[in-house]
Amino acid sequence: MTTKMISATGADVHGGLMTTKLTPTGAEYVHSCHVSKYMGSVTDEGQRLPNLPSKLTVTLEHSREREATKQPPGIHRTMMWVNKTASLQVIQLRRHWAKPTQTAGVQNVVRDTTRMNYIVASQRKILVSSLHLDQCFSKFDVTNACIVLKSGLRLTNLKTVKVLRVTGRFRETVSDSKGIEVSREELLGLFRTCETLKEIRFEGREFLLPHSVPAEMIPPTLKTRNIMVSYEDRRGTIHQLNWDDGQWQTTTNEPSLRIPQEELDQQWALEELARLTTDGILVSSLHLEQCFSKFDVTNACIVLKSGLRLTILKTVKVLRVTGRIRETVGDCKGIEVTRLELLGLFQKCETLKEIRFEGREFLLPHSVPAEMIPPTLKTRNIMVSYEDGRGMIHQLNWDDGQWQTTTNEPAFRISQEELDQQWALEELARLSTDGIHVSCLHLDRCFSKFDVTNACIVLTSGLRLTNLKTVKVLHVGGFTGTGTIPSRIEVTREELLGLLQTCETLEEIRFVGREYHLPLSVPAELIPPTMKTTNIKVSYERDREHGVIHQLNWDDGQWQTTTSEPALRIPQEVMDQQWALEELARLSTDGIPVSCLHLDQCFSKFDATNACIVLTSALRVTNLKTVKVLHVGGFTGTGTIPSDIEVTREELLGLLQTCETLEEIRFEGLEYFLPLSIQAERMPPTLKTRNIKVSYERYREHGVVHQLNWDDGQWQHQITVDGSVRVDIFQGKLDQQWGKKELAVLSTAGVSINRLYLHRSFSNITDNTQSIILTSGCTIPVLHTVRELRISYTDVDLEVFLRILAYTKECTKITWIIFEYCNVPDEVDAKLIPHLLKQRGLKVYWFPKTGEEYILDLGAGNWKKWRRQYGRD
Repeated sequence: MTTKMISATGADVHGGLMTTKLTPTGAEYVHSCHVSKYMGSVTDEGQRLPNLPSKLTVTLEHSREREATKQPPGIHRTMMWVNKTASLQVIQLRRHWAKPTQTAGVQNVVRDTTRMNYIVASQRKILVSSLHLDQCFSKFDVTNACIVLKSGLRLTNLKTVKVLRVTGRFRETVSDSKGIEVSREELLGLFRTCETLKEIRFEGREFLLPHSVPAEMIPPTLKTRNIMVSYEDRRGTIHQLNWDDGQWQTTTNEPSLRIPQEELDQQWALEELARLTTDGILVSSLHLEQCFSKFDVTNACIVLKSGLRLTILKTVKVLRVTGRIRETVGDCKGIEVTRLELLGLFQKCETLKEIRFEGREFLLPHSVPAEMIPPTLKTRNIMVSYEDGRGMIHQLNWDDGQWQTTTNEPAFRISQEELDQQWALEELARLSTDGIHVSCLHLDRCFSKFDVTNACIVLTSGLRLTNLKTVKVLHVGGFTGTGTIPSRIEVTREELLGLLQTCETLEEIRFVGREYHLPLSVPAELIPPTMKTTNIKVSYERDREHGVIHQLNWDDGQWQTTTSEPALRIPQEVMDQQWALEELARLSTDGIPVSCLHLDQCFSKFDATNACIVLTSALRVTNLKTVKVLHVGGFTGTGTIPSDIEVTREELLGLLQTCETLEEIRFEGLEYFLPLSIQAERMPPTLKTRNIKVSYERYREHGVVHQLNWDDGQWQHQITVDGSVRVDIFQGKLDQQWGKKELAVLSTAGVSINRLYLHRSFSNITDNTQSIILTSGCTIPVLHTVRELRISYTDVDLEVFLRILAYTKECTKITWIIFEYCNVPDEVDAKLIPHLLKQRGLKVYWFPKTGEEYILDLGAGNWKKWRRQYGRD
């Protein structure tokens, strides 16, 4: 079986070409067809039906098994799917083989975006294996023997349906609370109408089916057909109708329920739990998800956070109470469960076999005195467990009322919050006292230093971590994202060795984060012999984006790089640049290729004399021989644009020759300006042979990427956007030259430019009003793809103002002109404003520095105060 995609248009269908495109050729036979984003119907014969789109896509599955199957091409059976969603059009047809004597045909159900219009083309010999009504069933009209959809449309062709699946939605809102009631008469009428029906399924709490069907109402023919009628209520409970007595049988003996935080959903769950208790159905698991507040001993009920009370608990076998991990001040108090509440809860739930509390939100009693435990509870031996969110599970021992830790080697995390640190220190002390090993202790951005004198870790809050003897893995996690890097934390040789000696069971220590700075090496004479014997693994990962992991070698005290082809990033911070340069030097010395070196807004120039890159901090990047991809990233967001950085032809060619293994170099940013071209005679033959990819993207909003062609030294342009773009041109000469080039590329490609922004770059309009003159002398011709012209920080007198209007008249798509932070004429003679602009509906706005906003009345020629709804953009 193979699959292929073909495209067709409405014209193909209307012209009868769809038969050619859909009919298999040779030994190919169509097995299935899927049409998507489609608002009409098509038959194999190319029959024209209404609401055909301009384009549609068809997926064909076909095979070459003609001799084996001996089946002619055709369509004989169809699965239909109806959905009420109005935002997307989908048609799903599944076609199967049948005997050659059967007539080929199609049944399509089609939805429009705003109304449930459908077309059903059926033939009596075509069986519908399954009809799925997805959230669109309203009722069954017994009088007219048809299904009424929520849109009001009627579904009458039901004689050939074998399986009818009716699904509803999960009721969570008041508007859905009434539900859809299906009476006995409707249910029986539906069975009579669907002559070939073998099964009907209702799924969803939206439906309210009759509690039973009296045996005297059931026709003998229905009992003979034995139609399977099932109802699944989205809680795991499936009810099936028994035709002998007309009663529902529950096929899921022990459903499980979940009660979330939403009050409306809690109400529904409580009603359902009441029904199950009334019917004597055991609940295998009741999950209270972040909604438990307390157990009311007096009234013997669970009080939820919403204030609702859970009183019916007699049939619950497993009660799972989950909370959230405490990390904020608002959660610091926690939820205390007293001994009386805990014992009362056990006695209330008569069938309870297990109760689980999960989350650091809960504070359970440290023990339950043996004299308080009723004998019945010891006999029942209910399993009581508490998972504190740190990987430790405590289980209550009914013999002595003490908690036992069932996780031999727990792992937990200490965060930045002081309250959380206090909890962790107490817990770590208990584990250390009990001699329980901690598999991993994660200090999440809270490590400050190691106090060698007192043999303890000092946290950022000032608290001290002393119980370290049973820790096996210590993970010191730090800053790994973007933004302001925290203060530098230097870990000296003495601190590192002292830390390793304090943790007696330590097997591994990991430092991850850009704020940590470990010693560049540890002299061999400083390493105690015991360290070499234990061979503790010490690793250091500065930045996960780099992919470089350093591991300490105990033989010589040097760092070894464990990553084959790492990627490095050098940011703007000087201290971080120093570490990155040292890292790059080590990789270069070891001959390890660097897959990508990213200079993040720190490139200044290339020093051709010394063959090195000079950073903005004046540091120099010299180890470039093993770099494969060089990414020079610059300003791409908002705010003050950095000073222009011109990369000359000599710098670019020198940079390419210095990086011997370079395969690609990318410049991105408004501050970088590459040469407009490179003469072919100035290109070294070796560079043409290597064919290094050189790309330049000034501003992603422009949607243009320039790539250097080594054959002629010119830039080739690639459009990277599908929709409209904006183009910003600033006051620099190089910026205006490149902006003009990109405007020409976009205009030639017919890309819509929703805004041309001239920021301190507008000068005048030519006398013939056919071009804009920029401050550098560059000119921008008439553009027919620009929708808005915005001029800022340039005062405009009356003569220039009228020239701008005349230029706008030539640009057929401009509908907005905005003058921003500048002075304009107080009024304009309305007779001088081109009449064509008034007909076009041109809007002219003026936003002076005072913060007021005006719109020009083209009929009167004066400014009127105006304020947009969402402020300036």
